[in-house]
Amino acid sequence: MKKIYLPFLLCFFLIGCSSAKMEKPESPEELAHIMKLALSNGDYSKFNSYLTEPKKGLISMDQFKELSKITTAGTEYRTYSYIKMENGKVLLLEIIKDIPSEDYKVQRVIEVPEEIKNIFDNNL
Repeated sequence: MKKIYLPFLLCFFLIGCSSAKMEKPESPEELAHIMKLALSNGDYSKFNSYLTEPKKGLISMDQFKELSKITTAGTEYRTYSYIKMENGKVLLLEIIKDIPSEDYKVQRVIEVPEEIKNIFDNNL
């Protein structure tokens, strides 16, 4: 009897694991990891699926291939929050998850120099 159930269980397991469901990242770090994996695996479709609707398809396959060339096995992920003041000044906050408290905290505050502010205002 066990031998009869085993093929069915194996079949259900394989179908469940091969399903092309979109992962739902629970943090910015997890989203960055998923995007990096899509680049590393050459998965343009997956990469595109995590872009906002207006940005989907704006990165061409050629651009994607160029981005894929710069990926490496060793990767460091950091999360930043962008704050633009009414006076035009821009701050970047480096946000980390504090291990002891499990809370997100600001580790560094960086005033963005005038000469590179425009990289944040331009589209893809």
